[in-house]
Amino acid sequence: MSKEFFQGISGAIESIFSSPVKAASLPSSTSEGSGSSSTASSDPVVKDDPVKSAERAAEQQGSSEDPGCLSGKCCQLVTEAMIRAVWPHGNAKRISIVAEGLNININDGKIDNELRLTHFIAQAKHETGPSLAFAENLNYDEEGLFTSRYSYYNGHRDRCKRDARNVEAIANNAMADENRKPGFELGNTQPGDGWRYRGRGLHQLTGRDNYRNFTRDHEKIWGEKIDFEANPELVDQPIYAVRSALAFWVRKKLYDIADRGASDDVTDDITRVINSGLFDKKEGIKNHVIPRRQNVNKIYSRRVFKDVCFNTSKLLSNAKAREPR
Repeated sequence: MSKEFFQGISGAIESIFSSPVKAASLPSSTSEGSGSSSTASSDPVVKDDPVKSAERAAEQQGSSEDPGCLSGKCCQLVTEAMIRAVWPHGNAKRISIVAEGLNININDGKIDNELRLTHFIAQAKHETGPSLAFAENLNYDEEGLFTSRYSYYNGHRDRCKRDARNVEAIANNAMADENRKPGFELGNTQPGDGWRYRGRGLHQLTGRDNYRNFTRDHEKIWGEKIDFEANPELVDQPIYAVRSALAFWVRKKLYDIADRGASDDVTDDITRVINSGLFDKKEGIKNHVIPRRQNVNKIYSRRVFKDVCFNTSKLLSNAKAREPR
C-alpha cells in the first residue's frame, strides 16, 4: 500500500476527532434493582463516521484501496453497527459516542483484542441497560426498594414507603457507608455523598472513593489532571462516561482476566471484581451474574468484534487524536 494511502487515513481520522462537540448532562438510569423510570437525554451529535471519512480521504489521495483492508486482511474500526448489535434499542447518539470513544482509547484502555473488548462491552451492556444509559436510575417504587439489593431498604417496608420515588433520598441512604455492609463501603461518609457520587458512566462509577480513584487514574492514563471528586458531574459528559469505565478496567487489570477466554468462569471472575456482592444471593446471581454471562456468550459467539483492526487502531489513540467533547 502506498504511503499516501496511510497518510490519507491518518489525516482524516485526526481531523474528525479534533472538532469539538458540545457535551450534555444525562439523567439517571440504574444498573441495580428494579427501578421503573425511562431515561431521556440530550446528547452531543457525532457528525461523521470515521471509516467513511477515511475512505473519502483515501480517494482524495488517489488511492482506490479499501482502507479497511490492511496488510492483506480486511478489517475496520469499531463501528456504530457493531455497537448497535449489542444495544439494538440503544440511543443512537450514545451509540456513536461509544464507538468513537472505544476507537480512540482502544490501546490506552487495554481493550486491544477481541476477548478484552467483548468482556468490556458485555459488562457495560448490563450496567447501562437496553437504552445504553450513562447515568444510574434510582427512581424505585416502594416494592422495588423492598426487594432491592440495598440492605438499607431490603425488607424494611417503612423506609421503602417513606423514600419511594425520591431519588436523592434513595441515593443518600442506600449509598451511605453507615448503611452498607462491612467490605462494601464506597467512601460516602459525608451527608449528601450518596447522591453526589451516584452511578455515572459506562460502568456506573459510584461512590466518593471511586471518583477519587478516577481522578488519579485519569491523569496516569491520559495525562490530564481533572478532579472528579470535586466535580463529579463531569462524569455525565460522554468523554468521561467512557473513560471512567476504561480507567476501572485498567486499574483492576481486568484485561488480564479477559485474556483467559470467554467461558462463564472467566466472566464471573471479572464480575466479582466489579461487584462481589452479586454472588451472595440467588437474586443477585439470577438478575446480575447470569445476564453478564449471556452477554459475553452472545457477543463472542456472533464474533461482533472479529473484524476490528486491533493492531492498527493505535492510529486513533495516539497523542494527536482528540475525542469529541
